[in-house]
Amino acid sequence: MNTNKIPALHPDIIWRILDDGAVIVTPRAGNVRVLNRVGTAIWQLIDGQRSLAEIESQLIHTYDVPVNQARSDLSSFMEELARRDMIVWKNENQQPSG
Repeated sequence: MNTNKIPALHPDIIWRILDDGAVIVTPRAGNVRVLNRVGTAIWQLIDGQRSLAEIESQLIHTYDVPVNQARSDLSSFMEELARRDMIVWKNENQQPSG
C-alpha cells in the first residue's frame, strides 16, 4: 500500500451516517456498502486531503491497534472501496482521479 496516496469520495456516491454505521450507494453501478463503526470512522477521514498514512496513524491512535494490523486492514478496506467506485485516488496537488 502506497501510504502517500490520498483517497477522496467519489463524486457520484450517496451516503448517510447512521447511529451504528454508514450506508454508501453508487447509483450508476448499483453498489451498496454498509459500514460498521470502524469503517464509518475511516469513511469520515476520507476527505481528499489526508493521505493513507495520516488515516492509518489516526486508526492506530484511536483504536490502539498494531501498525501491521492497521495497515493491512486499511489497505483491504480501501481496495474494496476503490473497486466499488466509492472512492477515487489523487496525488498531492492534483484533482481526484477515478
